[in-house]
Amino acid sequence: MQNKQSNTEAKHTLVFATPTKSWGLLDHFSADGADVEEIANQNHWNLLAVDEASMLTLPKLLLAGVGVKREGQYMISGDHRQLPPVQKHEWNSVFRRSILETAPQLSSLDYFRLLSGNEDVLEERYADSYEHNITPSENPIPIVRLNETYRFGPDTAEFIKSAVYSEDGIDYTSNRSSDDINLRHTATTPPLQTVYGDGEITLITYTTEKSYQQVNLLEAIISQAILQNKHPNDSAGLVTPHNAQRSRLREMLRSMSNGGDSGVDLDENTFVETVERFQGGEQDLMVVSATATDPQYIKAENEFLLEKNRANVSFTRHKEKLIVIAAESVLSHIPSDPDIYNEAALWKMLSGLTGEAPTDNTKPQWKGSLSEFTAPQNPPPSLNPDQIKLNIYTNN
Repeated sequence: MQNKQSNTEAKHTLVFATPTKSWGLLDHFSADGADVEEIANQNHWNLLAVDEASMLTLPKLLLAGVGVKREGQYMISGDHRQLPPVQKHEWNSVFRRSILETAPQLSSLDYFRLLSGNEDVLEERYADSYEHNITPSENPIPIVRLNETYRFGPDTAEFIKSAVYSEDGIDYTSNRSSDDINLRHTATTPPLQTVYGDGEITLITYTTEKSYQQVNLLEAIISQAILQNKHPNDSAGLVTPHNAQRSRLREMLRSMSNGGDSGVDLDENTFVETVERFQGGEQDLMVVSATATDPQYIKAENEFLLEKNRANVSFTRHKEKLIVIAAESVLSHIPSDPDIYNEAALWKMLSGLTGEAPTDNTKPQWKGSLSEFTAPQNPPPSLNPDQIKLNIYTNN
């Protein structure tokens, strides 16, 4: 970096670390035998830049900021429309006002949004307990709203804007054109050519008499058939809400990877994770396995399964193509709670976008049995694959 005034090279040191590692670095800088206070009193950093702040707890932010100079700056980046931190503490069981008044349950991003005057980040039960002596107008925190993505194409951007970011008044757009979107594949059969065909988003629906909850063999077989036909030079991600389904998928894909007859190389160009682990990442192709089919289970878990922030992360990790696999029972579920109904907006709009919604007269681009979909591979006879009907829709 060049200093414009002196025309000399200004030297800067960049350190990339997790909050815990940043503390370890300060410990490394300290003299042998230094106590905690001596380690914490160091001042090294002019700037602390925090990425994915919507998933960072306040204690972790404080830990990362220990070595920041008094005159130093914080730059917080994140998306409050994505997943919050995984909290290990049950804040809903805490009622001590002295604790609740500091809003410790918030993510680092939401805490700074709160300090800037946005008290909507507080749930109703916390609103009366929160106390502070900061006047936002006298201590302004600049907030910059980014409205352009460089990841996926305009169709996905318009879909996500309509379902999510319009609530914040953000005119969300893509820097890419539709002509730039082109996912390579090796598919030769009509159903899989349809899956990989034109359009950024493909929805595969099905009906089955089997009741699946956290593990779904049927969706695992559909996912396997899709990934067997991806281009070996393209990366892929497979996301699921449950660890149990993640384990099943990894087991199936590991056998493909070891077989050497597909473009799947597990943990190298093909990744299987839960939604939380995929936040912040991206792949050329993303496959979303909704997993559940049991109507009673969906009803009991709809707040988790259909959560808008969770769906927003799942539906925005792709660069070229998004493929969503979901049972009709998921897409037709209508939550009785108005708040949860609003949370399910992304799933409902996905149906409308691809023409699957019952209010749309669009016919599927392909329909047939599971046996036809996976041909020439044969699904387990125990599934009755000839009786399982699949429909493929795209936004094209």
